Amino acid sequence: MSKTSISITLFLVIFLFVFQSFGGTISKPEFRLKELYRYELHRAHHKLYTNRLSLSFDYLNTKDIVLFKVTPFFEIRRNLHKNLWQRKELGVEIGKEIFPWLYLGETIQRGWMKEDYRYYGDYEGRDYTESETRLAFTHNLFSNKYIQLKGFILDEYTYDFDR
Repeated sequence: MSKTSISITLFLVIFLFVFQSFGGTISKPEFRLKELYRYELHRAHHKLYTNRLSLSFDYLNTKDIVLFKVTPFFEIRRNLHKNLWQRKELGVEIGKEIFPWLYLGETIQRGWMKEDYRYYGDYEGRDYTESETRLAFTHNLFSNKYIQLKGFILDEYTYDFDR
């Protein structure tokens, strides 16, 4: 484990303890399995299918209002065009729904790339530690007691700690 990964993990643990000391509570965890399809406009050969397993905790203030959400996750992405597992990621996301249709989050994650990138001039096959800022606009398409289908537009800004 690199010094950067250890520093990030230590920061997250301290962050959670500091916020817990201000009198807030953490809600009962919510287990989620997300199935996502992402078509990247800037690369036609990147049609990605993603499985994301997560456990979400809402951090509540003393009036039981959600201040932010903490979500540890494991994610696997598959490139449908090449029929290959592209990457695996393990991390934690801290975020907030500012409005029912707007989400802002910050993610710290460790990733493992497994695809052969010899044919891509702008990629290397490597492991990495990165931070992502996510901005998502969502709209509920279908919802009932057991399932929810949402449409979304997602923008991610990434910082690579290893470069």
